[in-house]
Parts: sequence; structure tokens; C-alpha cells
Amino acid sequence: CSSDLLPVVASLPPDDPNLKVNITMGYPLKFSQAYGLVDLLKRLHIESSLYSKSSATFYHRMVMPILQHPCIARLCTTDVTYKIINEIVSKNIVRIDAQIFSSNEILKYIFAPLNASNVAEYMKHIFKLIANCEDCDEISRECAAKIVQIANRFDDVLDKYKENLGNQTDDLKVVLSMFCSLVNGQNVDLLGEPLGGLQIMGILETRTIDFDNIIVMDLNEGVFPKKNAAMTFIP
Repeated sequence: CSSDLLPVVASLPPDDPNLKVNITMGYPLKFSQAYGLVDLLKRLHIESSLYSKSSATFYHRMVMPILQHPCIARLCTTDVTYKIINEIVSKNIVRIDAQIFSSNEILKYIFAPLNASNVAEYMKHIFKLIANCEDCDEISRECAAKIVQIANRFDDVLDKYKENLGNQTDDLKVVLSMFCSLVNGQNVDLLGEPLGGLQIMGILETRTIDFDNIIVMDLNEGVFPKKNAAMTFIP
């Protein structure tokens, strides 16, 4: 089951140089930390645009989860994010001006004003940095690389539906929601070495393969095989 993948990977010994792991099952992006960040960025900019059209200010409840997100904390180093968090908390700032992030180029870009026409470029820039960040874990980098691919073709999707959407393609809320929906429905392929080491597989990938040692996860009765029959109109 794909929901078991992250707990399994997190349980592997992190400091064992001899442990080789191959993950062959596709992983839904909606379960990843990277998608969580996409959703946080969407809510951040929608709330900011509704509050003020002329200046870039952000509500503290939208800002704090982004600063505390694992990918952002590793990308900017925790010292930078903690310093800003402490300033916000100590001064009890409710509406945060974008000027507070000017000392860090990454945060300055994240908390800059956003409009509907550059959503794809905005997401692509942030997640390309995460995909290339050595401090981020491998799954987060793979997921970020997939989001960069989606951002690259997002403008084509907008052009395809522009006639149906009309002026809504100029609405930041609509465009951000479309991008989130596109990411939400995608899977990421996590690749490795199939001829050696620990193989983490979905149940369908194990057919006709002979292993000496097998650990089966989450196949309780009622989960596999499924109890529920398909719905039918025939009584």
C-alpha cells in the first residue's frame, strides 16, 4: 500500500553504507511533503491576494507552517528560519511584511507578490531548488523533480482550457487551485537498482518473482483481498 511507503523508508537504518534500497512502486504525490508545501504556498498567496491587492503582507498562520516545513528548513538552514520565527513570535506580528525575508534570497522569492501569469515559473523555481538540495531526503527530491515537470507543462494545460475558463485564467485563486489539482492526481516513480539490495514493491510487482525473505505489509483481511464487490444495477 502506498500509504505505508514513507513509514517503511523512515524505519530503514540511515547510517548503513551497505544497505541498498530500490523502491519500484509509484508513490502518489498527494501523500508527499512536497505536495504539502504546494498546498501551503497556494493558501499563502490566496489569503494575501484577498487581504491586499497593492502590498505584499502575509498572515502569520500562513507563514509559520512554510518556515517550519522540512524542505524549506533544509533549503534555507534552520538558523535562518528559526531567527525569523523568533522575531515574529517575540514581536507578536500578525500581518508580516515581505521585507522581513529580504536577508535570504530563497525566502525573499517565496514571500514575494504572485500573480496568475507566473504561477508555473514560481513553483518551478522553488521546487527545482529542493530537487537539487543535498540536505533533503531522496523521496522529497524525487517528488520535487516531478512537480518541476508538472510546472513545465502547466502553461500548456492553461492554454488548452483557456476558452472554457475565459477570464478566470487571470484569477490567482483559480490558477493555483488548478495547479494543486494537477499535482494531486500524479504519481512519482521512485527508481533504484532492481538486481540487488532491499526491494520495496507494490503487491502487483511481486508476481512471478521468487524471494527468499519476504515481509508483507498491511494485507489484513478485508484489505487484501478486498471484501467489497463492485456496484451493479443488476439485482
